[in-house]
Amino acid sequence: MLGEKIKNRRTELQLSVSAAARAAGINRNTWSAVERGERETEDYTFGAIERALRWRPGSITAMLHGRAPEQGRPAHPTPHLTDDQYAAAAALYKSIRDNPDRSRLLRDMAAASLEQLNAIRAADRAEGEAGTAAAS
Repeated sequence: MLGEKIKNRRTELQLSVSAAARAAGINRNTWSAVERGERETEDYTFGAIERALRWRPGSITAMLHGRAPEQGRPAHPTPHLTDDQYAAAAALYKSIRDNPDRSRLLRDMAAASLEQLNAIRAADRAEGEAGTAAAS
């Protein structure tokens, strides 16, 4: 049940398993096992998963007790980036990813960062659309 909720939230945020695991700072296989319900999650891992899924601290514990997770909101709203800002960041990551003179590690990190940037952009757009719809 917890794994299903984690997977649903990750999918809602349009994060791959790899991107979510990187955001949480845990191993991809660990994240997958948690989603499948094959691994008991240690308490110290809860916070990392909550941050990656943008849930408030304590949300996983709340879910284990039958309550819903709370989506986190920054104390001070962060501005949405412009399309030009996203494009500039994406161009930088692509230039590193596609440069054969860079190390494999650096190119892989740039590719992962590009994947995260795309997920952030999608979530940013969805959040902006939700805010616009709520204001109407």
